[in-house]
Amino acid sequence: MNAHPHELVGLTCEGRALAPSATDSQAEELSRRPGWLMRRSRVLRDVLLPRPVARGVPFEYVIEVTSRCNLLCPMCPREISPSVGNKDMDLNTFDSVIDRIRDDASFVWLAGLGEPMMSKHFIEMIRRCKDAGIATGASTNGTFLNPTWQQRLLDIGLDLLIVSFDGANKETYENIRVGADFDKVCTNVRDFAAMKVERRVEKPWLILQMIELAPTRGQGQAFRDMWNLPGVDAVRVKKDELQFEESLAFEGQRKRDGRRTCPYLWRGTMYIHSDGAISPCCYGHHDKSFGRIQDASVSRLWNGPKVRALREVHLAGGAGDEAFCKNCHTFQPGSVSTAASVLVPSLTQKKHADVVEKLNRWVRFME
Repeated sequence: MNAHPHELVGLTCEGRALAPSATDSQAEELSRRPGWLMRRSRVLRDVLLPRPVARGVPFEYVIEVTSRCNLLCPMCPREISPSVGNKDMDLNTFDSVIDRIRDDASFVWLAGLGEPMMSKHFIEMIRRCKDAGIATGASTNGTFLNPTWQQRLLDIGLDLLIVSFDGANKETYENIRVGADFDKVCTNVRDFAAMKVERRVEKPWLILQMIELAPTRGQGQAFRDMWNLPGVDAVRVKKDELQFEESLAFEGQRKRDGRRTCPYLWRGTMYIHSDGAISPCCYGHHDKSFGRIQDASVSRLWNGPKVRALREVHLAGGAGDEAFCKNCHTFQPGSVSTAASVLVPSLTQKKHADVVEKLNRWVRFME
């Protein structure tokens, strides 16, 4: 997997340019989305006064462009769960997704469990998101980021790109990113950053990310120094939130105690699998799908019987025993942080995630 989907809310990063640009302003998002304030107010009420039936719908989505990948990373759910499969989303399904979410979505991750550049439709999908007025990000392992792909991504104007690069040296990197060549991917990324500078373009906002696994622990500063380059907008060292027992980094950390409701069940992000099956968050495996985006409106799916039942378990304090949730290790923001995440423009949050993460943890501690 290239980038954990919960990057959408909770992130740890080191960035150099932190001041939001004019293009990230609240006014721009309001102008792009008539009725934005009313829709967000419904989500805000949901996270502050949660009930089994949500009044709002998600405004951020993960769309799984493909579940195929060319690498064999040992911490990835693809290597742990046989149910993931290898499938590309076709354009008909993608169009169905965009038709359903275009009125509410402010940000879409073209990400998921696969490498998006393996999809022949990836660039066209970015274009269709942009045509719908939806800010768009993606994550890649960088192995395909050759000069042709560099030009395509710069030409299409993708808003944000994460390159997942685990390790500050060749040995660590190639032991984790199995099948990748350290020197080749370094060259790809450096050339892409240089081309971005040469063209004098701001997009995509380029983030280099390393997950803090057991083998990468202690390499954070070396990783930051390694990617302190013109054209790289932020360098991130991110906690391993998956923490599967089969993972090479499993340490038995942070089991859910079930005393708090999970805000993602009301706020989102909704995860849309390559065949259109949906889950309320990125921990929802395909075999636990809550419906298909082609079959109903987002509002109906977001309040389907399985989602309502899961919310009821959380409201009753039973999340720690719920099979869907009990092994989730992702950071759980408190009500103040979650409310703020509803009101701050989505792309701004993704770009300046170091500030978001630090504030989340401070406010959560105070609560």
